[in-house]
Amino acid sequence: AGGAFRIGLGEGSGWKSINLGFGYNRICDYNNAYRIEGQSNNSSMMDEFLSDIQGKKLQNFSDPELLAWKTYMIDYDSAQGKFYSPFAKHSLHQKLVTESSGAKDEIAFSIGGNYNDQLFIGATIGVPVINYNERTKYNEADDQGTTYISSYDINENLRVRTTGVNLKLGVIYQPAEFIRIGAAFHTPSYFGRVRNTYTRTMASHYPDGNGSGTFENNYSFNYTLHTPLKAIGSVAFLIKKRAFVSAEYEFTGYGMARMNSNDYSFD
Repeated sequence: AGGAFRIGLGEGSGWKSINLGFGYNRICDYNNAYRIEGQSNNSSMMDEFLSDIQGKKLQNFSDPELLAWKTYMIDYDSAQGKFYSPFAKHSLHQKLVTESSGAKDEIAFSIGGNYNDQLFIGATIGVPVINYNERTKYNEADDQGTTYISSYDINENLRVRTTGVNLKLGVIYQPAEFIRIGAAFHTPSYFGRVRNTYTRTMASHYPDGNGSGTFENNYSFNYTLHTPLKAIGSVAFLIKKRAFVSAEYEFTGYGMARMNSNDYSFD
C-alpha cells in the first residue's frame, strides 16, 4: 500500500519534477506450522539428558535438565549412585508441533527527481518492523503403560520485537537515447534494540490424572543488529525501441553484518 505525488517545477529549470511517495510493504511473512510424530525406537530425550548429567552436581545442571529434575523425569538412585529416568531406553510416542506467526514489514518514505529527462535520482528512508512469534510443543508418552509416568510436555515460546532504519539511494543516467546506466546503494538496516523473550515450561503426568505441576524458565535477551549493505550497478542498451540488452552486478557485504550485546559476545 502507498501513494505518490508529483510536483512540477515548470520551465526555466533543468529539474522538471520532484516526486514524493510513501509506502507500506510486507517483506516477509512468518506464518508457518509443521508437525512431526511417530514411535521411538527405545529412545527418549531423557537419554540425552542422562548422558550429560552423570557425575554432575545439581547446581551444574542446565535449565532444561533442572526442569526434568523438578518434574521427576530425572531422579537419583542413591543405591547405584547415578541418575535415572523412567523414560530412558523406552519405546515412546513422540510428537513435536511448531507454529510461527508475525511478519517483517517496512514503512518507506521516498523522494525522486528528474533532471532534463537524462538524470533520474531517488532516495528512500525505510523503517523495517519485525514481529516474530514461535510456539513449540514437544511431548513424549508411554502409550503402552510400562512406566509410572504416562507422559510429559515441554512448551517453548519465543517472541522477537524490533524496529530499525535504513537508506536506499539510486540514480539512472541516460547520456544517449540508446543507453541507460544505473547505480544503487542500500545502507545496512540498523536495529538499535532487538528484544527477545523466551519461556520454557515443563510438566509430567501420571496415569491417575495427577501430575508434577508446571515448572517454568524465563529469559530476556537484547542485542543490536546491522544487516549487510548492498550495491548495484547496471547498464542497458535499447535497440531501435524494439528490444534491449542489459547487464547488472550486485554486491552484498555479508561480512559487514554485525550483532552486538552487552551480555554476550557473538565473535
